[in-house]
Amino acid sequence: MFSTEPSVSDSLLEELISYIGFTAEDGALLARSKALLEPSFTGAIDAFYDAIGANPRARAVFEDEVQIERQKRVLRDWLETLFSGVYDRDYFDARARIGYAHVRIGLDPSLMVAAMNILRESLHAAVNRHMDAADWEPHEIVALHSAINRICDIDLAIMLETYSEDYTSRMRGAERLAALGQVAGTIGHELRNPLAVMETSVHLLRSRVAGDEKGERHLRRLADQIALSSRIIREILALARDVPPETEKVRVLGILESVVGEMEGGAEIRVHASIAEDYEFELDPGQLRQLFTNLLTNAIQASPRGAAGVEISIEEHTDGLAIIVEDDGPGVPNHLRSKIFEPLFTTRMRGVGFGLALCRRIVESHGGHIRVVDRVGGGARFEVLLLRRAEVTP
Repeated sequence: MFSTEPSVSDSLLEELISYIGFTAEDGALLARSKALLEPSFTGAIDAFYDAIGANPRARAVFEDEVQIERQKRVLRDWLETLFSGVYDRDYFDARARIGYAHVRIGLDPSLMVAAMNILRESLHAAVNRHMDAADWEPHEIVALHSAINRICDIDLAIMLETYSEDYTSRMRGAERLAALGQVAGTIGHELRNPLAVMETSVHLLRSRVAGDEKGERHLRRLADQIALSSRIIREILALARDVPPETEKVRVLGILESVVGEMEGGAEIRVHASIAEDYEFELDPGQLRQLFTNLLTNAIQASPRGAAGVEISIEEHTDGLAIIVEDDGPGVPNHLRSKIFEPLFTTRMRGVGFGLALCRRIVESHGGHIRVVDRVGGGARFEVLLLRRAEVTP
């Protein structure tokens, strides 16, 4: 099954819960108060967006009223879960996703703090209005106010931490791409021509060495290196240009089958699909092909068994399309997971650090998420969620 997208480290969670002092009793109080406070959620949401409308910086983040209405529904879901009484891994990972989304839409963290204060004040006011008439003891009301403060503090801390982590990673990537963009066009032009000449020469030489096993082997190696060089150039240009997706209804499995069929050892890759053969999803077909190619190539290179140690799963998700690529390699250490999608970052001796950076660019241009986690049994698991176009927030 596809799990949540961006996540919070266990150490951060434990530290926050311990430091802030959030307890099971706090969770029980919040759950008990939900039915009484729920009628006040609409007023809290309206107050929140009235404040946004009055702040030019905050209002500029949202494109139009349609987007605001969509975000109101998101905020209601947030309030519903705030008082759910269930504060598990899924709950806190959902808060992390908010932090990542705020980076994507360009929301200043100071506005995140101000927004949380608006919601906090609205919730405290609702407690004061409703709890006296609900047979709550005075000490229980005081404890509920404290519980609201603690859970809001934890939520805000997670959002700010994930915002900071993702923002820093993106800034490093942006600086590298800015430098890369200055020379990308020249690189592409200057290297593509000689590579084309070499490719043609290899093709001609094959007929000259036919039957010579050693000569054929050397030509295959040369052809492989030419293909690798061409792929690196394509990835450099794609990263530097940042071309927006041109979406259309795409038969997903058709593209996957084509990519797997063209890969060396592709027949050994295990493919699991819970979607129909003719299932269509709105995507940029060229970028989807690139995404499949890069994720599978990365997995094959990581696995000691090559393609035989790789599997890919595709399934329909509540919010869109989920793609999971797993390998039985060494995995990705926790301290590298925030860097692995940055341009020019690689853990391989012969890697160049463009493939996964391009994957993130493609996924996020489709309004999606990508992350790497541990594979059960060892290895790496790359999880991608591509959102339906109606759900994509500009």
